[in-house]
Amino acid sequence: MYKEILEYKLVQKIGQYGIVKVKEQQYFYDGTKFGKLYILYDVCLEHGYGDIVVSFSELRAARKWAKEN
Repeated sequence: MYKEILEYKLVQKIGQYGIVKVKEQQYFYDGTKFGKLYILYDVCLEHGYGDIVVSFSELRAARKWAKEN
């Protein structure tokens, strides 16, 4: 199986962090979809343009983490 990123968008900047909404889909090697569409919120360095620090399934949790750290 492999994952494909379908869409990503910077949602919010909090301090030095940026929260990026990412939509991913998993596929079998023959191209058939596996499972559902996953939406993740990645907290990234450099206002959303750096490395991913942590990922959450809810925007509320990502915002909370970015504000506390």
